Amino acid sequence: MRSPGEPKERSIDILAFLDKYNKAAVVGAGFALILFVGVFDYLTGYELNLSLLYLFPVCIVAAVARWEVIAASALAGSAVWVVAGYLSGLRYSSDFLVCWNGFMRFGVLLVVGLLMAQLRRAVRRQTALSHTDYLTGAVNARLFHDLLRAEIDRSRRYARPFTLAYLDVDNFKSVNDRYGHAAGDELLRAVAATLKSSVRATDVVGRIGGDEFVVLLGECGETQARMVVAKIQRSLAGPAADGKPEVTFSIGSVTSVAAKGTIDDIIKAADELMYGAKRGGRNGALFAVAE
Repeated sequence: MRSPGEPKERSIDILAFLDKYNKAAVVGAGFALILFVGVFDYLTGYELNLSLLYLFPVCIVAAVARWEVIAASALAGSAVWVVAGYLSGLRYSSDFLVCWNGFMRFGVLLVVGLLMAQLRRAVRRQTALSHTDYLTGAVNARLFHDLLRAEIDRSRRYARPFTLAYLDVDNFKSVNDRYGHAAGDELLRAVAATLKSSVRATDVVGRIGGDEFVVLLGECGETQARMVVAKIQRSLAGPAADGKPEVTFSIGSVTSVAAKGTIDDIIKAADELMYGAKRGGRNGALFAVAE
């Protein structure tokens, strides 16, 4: 983990910055920059080596595009490089040397571009892993807190409600004891998959404890939340329980209208409702509205 005073890695910052823009626009900017570097190379003359500048636009393209586009940018960069040298007065003793040097430049640009693409994939894969619960595929507690914080800010700004549902698997310990930990893990995966299929694609399903899940329903009032939770209960009673009658689910649901509380306040309120459902006999749901 990065310490508070440690600077962020530049490669990750650049990738995150470029991801904010349309891919076609980024690719177009990369090719335009290749042409700009070529013009600058021509104006400064062949005695001044600007080879490093040709790498930069190819890396920009490689940060967002497929390998075919990366190869095209490398080809364009090497061609512009050769033409700029020729127009500025650079001459070789044979056409073979022109072709050979052009091919070598293409190879260098292509290799750097493909390495950049590999770095892009590795960074994005690592980012996905750092945000995902390894067992269930739900978002982990760290990312869920960030998304909940963003939802609270959005609710305060636009005065729109949201709902947080806190779910606990009843008798989960007995599943592990009776059927084994592999069966328990499979149950948790089934719960996560069922929750995801029961809500909208824009909603968030997270796992924040051993057998505890949370669902963030954006722009969702109490009435709609009751319908969603009822749908979740019906869905969980089938494939998720997998024929284990002891497996039930307790849910606490808090709808926030003005989002005056903190993240901890909202999670605590939903958690307390969930435990209230457990004390009331389990396999139930309790609802509340936090003004």
